[in-house]
Amino acid sequence: KWAELAASIGKDIGVDVAVLCASYEEKKSKPVADATRGTLMLSNTPESHVPNILSCDLVIATDTGLKHVAAYLGLPVIGIYGHSSPTIWGTGRDNETVMRGQSECLPCNNPFLCEHGHPICLESIVTEEVANRAKSLLGVSA
Repeated sequence: KWAELAASIGKDIGVDVAVLCASYEEKKSKPVADATRGTLMLSNTPESHVPNILSCDLVIATDTGLKHVAAYLGLPVIGIYGHSSPTIWGTGRDNETVMRGQSECLPCNNPFLCEHGHPICLESIVTEEVANRAKSLLGVSA
């Protein structure tokens, strides 16, 4: 749902969308950037990600290193949690807003052996709710 979310934020909020990823993720990430006329920002080392992260007003990410770096740098972060637990894998910082799916099996911490055959934990996260949270954090009226 990344393209849907990015399109909603880019169009409805009127902000520029940047898609931050490593070079090996470019093929999967480019359609998200293209769908939103956003910028694809490639970095392959943690230190080269920092200038890209600092150019953002808000970071929305799953449980990745980029999310932790952004939170450490003091940026507002929306952490998307499917199978993982924000209690264990969250940033532990006040500037992270946690968005979780709804499923009786959360957190399983094992997306590779999902008993449902597909990640219902991620699928149940409502794009509009994430976009509305982003609007609130960016100070844009809904």
